[in-house]
Amino acid sequence: MIIVSDSGPIISFARAGHLKLLRHLFQEIIIPEAVYEEIAIIGSGRAGAKEVISGEWIKKRKIENRLRIKQLPAILGLGEREGA
Repeated sequence: MIIVSDSGPIISFARAGHLKLLRHLFQEIIIPEAVYEEIAIIGSGRAGAKEVISGEWIKKRKIENRLRIKQLPAILGLGEREGA
């Protein structure tokens, strides 16, 4: 199974030391660019960053429909809007 994820689940499982459980459950996790930036760039050195950068099963995808993202409520974070 393949899923699209926000940063919260990845960071939470990594902090708990159970990121391998996500890999066991899902063969692939797709994350939008904003989620990648939040975990790997802004959160560099924190839980989950190394796995997002080097994990072949966590894949970053570029969002093509930027207009749709702008139409979603600003109360949602960019990662949540890109993953919608």
